[in-house]
Amino acid sequence: MKLHSYSNQEYHIEAIRAAYYLFEGTDFNKATIVHQSRILNEEDLAIMDYITHHFELSQKEFIALGIIIRHKKILATQLSRELQLTDEDRLRTWVSKLAEKEIVISRGNKKGTAYLINPKLLSSARLNVKPTLKTIETHTLKALIIEDLKIHPNSSVTQIFEHLRKEVPREEIQRAVYKLIAEERLIPAGGKKNRTYKLNP
Repeated sequence: MKLHSYSNQEYHIEAIRAAYYLFEGTDFNKATIVHQSRILNEEDLAIMDYITHHFELSQKEFIALGIIIRHKKILATQLSRELQLTDEDRLRTWVSKLAEKEIVISRGNKKGTAYLINPKLLSSARLNVKPTLKTIETHTLKALIIEDLKIHPNSSVTQIFEHLRKEVPREEIQRAVYKLIAEERLIPAGGKKNRTYKLNP
């Protein structure tokens, strides 16, 4: 698969294709389609359509963008796995220009780095995008956890995850809980498998 310049129509087609398919192999120029990923909903397609009409991106960037849009928010480690990349440096070649053009933003650092569509881009596009807890910022998530534990004291991370309707990844809830413990705002109780948390009075 050779990279080349695209007309606006070809860019649009390539963007939709990138959003629908996953690729096999770490050598992009030798990548082959192996299976369809789950179908994007109308909201996701609207985001992709807006971006394809306002930005010129490479095939690599479109593929990475399609995955980020599907997930709403995705850890760098998970994005690397889906792209079947072997190290962080290779991932940068797929996402660096998306960040430079402020199409996507990153949160966190090192293994906790996550990518999501820039909320400012969605706002300027005036798309009818429904808010999702998947893109919630850490300080807001911590506030939600505190409010949840006021109502449901002595809850486990799994229970908090369920209280938030499973919209926020469990791993992010766990990290936020660890930060609240470090800030001495939560008190853990019980063993590792049955650990629960309550507010520090």
